[in-house]
Formats: sequence, C-alpha cells, structure tokens
Amino acid sequence: MEDVLESLDSLKKKLDISSKDSIDSALEKMYSLLLDENKTSESLAYELKIKNDFLQSILDNLSIGIAINTVSDGKIIYMNSKFAEIYGWPMSDLNSVDAFFEKVYPDGDYRKQMQNRIIEDINSGDVSRMNWSDAKITTKNGEKKIVSAYNIPLNQHGLMISTVQDVTDKTKLKMGVLDLNRYLETIIDSSGDAIFTVDTNGFIKTWNGAAETIYGYSKKEVSEKDVDSLLNVKSDARTYKNVFSLLELSGGSFHETEVKRKKKDGSEFFVSATYSLIKDADEILGLSVIERDISQMVSEAKILGAKDLITSMEHYILNAITPMFGRAQLYLMKEPKDSEAKNLAEITINGVLKVKTIIQSLANIKQYLISSYGDGQSMIDIDKEISSALEEEKCKLEKF
Repeated sequence: MEDVLESLDSLKKKLDISSKDSIDSALEKMYSLLLDENKTSESLAYELKIKNDFLQSILDNLSIGIAINTVSDGKIIYMNSKFAEIYGWPMSDLNSVDAFFEKVYPDGDYRKQMQNRIIEDINSGDVSRMNWSDAKITTKNGEKKIVSAYNIPLNQHGLMISTVQDVTDKTKLKMGVLDLNRYLETIIDSSGDAIFTVDTNGFIKTWNGAAETIYGYSKKEVSEKDVDSLLNVKSDARTYKNVFSLLELSGGSFHETEVKRKKKDGSEFFVSATYSLIKDADEILGLSVIERDISQMVSEAKILGAKDLITSMEHYILNAITPMFGRAQLYLMKEPKDSEAKNLAEITINGVLKVKTIIQSLANIKQYLISSYGDGQSMIDIDKEISSALEEEKCKLEKF
C-alpha cells in the first residue's frame, strides 16, 4: 500500500497537481505528459532508424565484403552487396555457412581442405590465424577468383563477422612478376658470362652458374662474402669502392677490357668486365658485374705478337748475314793463298749457315705457335736459343 501511495505522490509531483486543481485540470495535465512521452519515444525511434540507415549505407558501400553469421547454427543474418559481388553468389544462395562452402568451393577435395583449414584456425581462438589470403573460389557463373578473407569473432554476442577482398588481379600481377623474375633468373643463370651483384658494403649477393664455373666457387661459398678478398689479385688496386666511385663519375656504367682476377685454386686469369649501378629511385643498392673469361684471347694475342716478332727477326737477320755470306763465298772462289783468311771465310760461311739454321728453327717455332697448347706444354725461350747460338759463333770468330 505504501508503494502505491509513493507512486501516486511521485506522479502528482511530476504532473505538478495541487489540491486546488480540479479533476479535469489534473486529467489534462496527465494527458499532456503522456503525449510528450509518446513524442519522445517516436523521436528516439526515428533517430535510431536514421543511425541504422546510415550504418547500413556505409556497410553496403564499403570496398570490402562483409557478412555476419550466428556461431550456434551458422545462419547468415547479414551480407552486404560487396560480399555477394565478390563471391558471385546472392544472399539467398549463401544463407548458411554450410551452403557457403558448398557453393563457393564446388570441388569436393578442395572444399574439404578449406573447411578443415578455416575451422581449425577459428577453433584455435587465435585471431591472427583467421586470415586466408589465397582462397580460390568459384562464382555462380563459373568464374574463378582468388580472395583474401579475414574473420572477426564476437564471442560475447555469439556472432562471427566475415570480411573478404578480391585479390585476383593483384595475385595475377604478383605471379606475373614472380614468373618474370624466374625467367630472368633462368636467362642469367644460363649465360656463359659470370654475372654477380655486390651490395654497397662490398658483399656478394647473387652469383650465377657461369660464375661458379669460371671462379670455382659455389653460390653458398660466396654468399655475403667480401668481393675484394675473394676475387681480386693482390697486385691489382681495383676495389669495390673504386668501382662505385667510377660508376658515379661515368653515369652508372662502365667497361674494362682487361682485369686480372683470382680463382678459388689461386690461379690468376683475365676477364673483361662491365659494371652497372643498381638503383631504386635515387637510392643506390649495389652494383652488377658481368665478366667474360678472356684468358684464351690474351694468350692468342701474345702468341700473335710472338709470331710477328719472329717474322721481323727473320727478315732483319737474313738481311744482315746475306751480304757476309756472299762475300765469303766469292773470296773462297778466288782460291786465296792466305790460310788464315781462308779459315776465317770458312768460319764465316759456317756461322752464317748456323744462323740460317736458327732462323729455320724460328720459322718452325712460329708454325708451332699456330696450334693450341695442351697441358704440360710450354713455349720455347726464343731469346735464350738465339743468344746461345750467336754466342757460340762469336767465340769461334774471336779466335782469329
């Protein structure tokens, strides 16, 4: 009874009814209050509707797909237009989680694989695992797509929010770049020239097959190793810092016709080298080096030089001894009575014949230089042979 009285007293104060008011006045005040409260309720409902419409508009116009399903029975209670567009199925077809898997993943084996993977990740409770960036889906019209899906559990409400993005073009572009990189790597690795890259600290980053063959080092052996200590000959002052300086001065690329290098076994050889800067925008990342083994060319050039030298020697020596040989022969034809002079002429003739023999040997050597050298063979020391023969003849002439 006391509660009822308190309620009536409260209502009286709220309506501002005094004992002076008539019953009609009190009823009028009560009716007015009810109208105000009704208006307030309608206003709140209207504001709530505006907010809901606003949120609905935002969700429907997002660039990502969103769907909400109940965890207990897997029923999809909301799906925005982008979600249906990306998956290529209307909400009427994707009205539950089971229907979703059946429609989106028509291949039974792949469906089972994705179901197991997704359910396992969700059951883990680890939100970071609820991200599937390479899901291959099929739309209602049979189109194949690749999507990136991310789920957000609302455990306190028993709901699961599913988001999705179409990454088909992005993935194809990425795969195209990867395919191009693999293609370029194949070209580089099958090149006959040694190709490798060095970072700004002088450490080797890449190393192709020809570099392995030419230098004798495997990719593993040179990776992150100092290029100067590994390949440079001690007598050669060229360092990676020198190369970077020259590249900056030359506009980013330059060529050297002959550079001495060192192999894994310590042997030295010659290469021609082309250096180029590797840049990302204005940032210098390192340099690339393309080298060709020119040891054979250098050897051939030296051999050709030796052949030219021998030809010149033949010419000048023959020009010098021919007059001597002719005069000595004429002198002997006169049958001189002076025995010493006669002996001198004979020695001169013999000496000239000896020199001619040397010249013939030089000619043979020149012919021999035309053929390539095998293992264990070496060139004849021409200077030594000529000096020895001429010294022998000089000793004989000095006796007279």
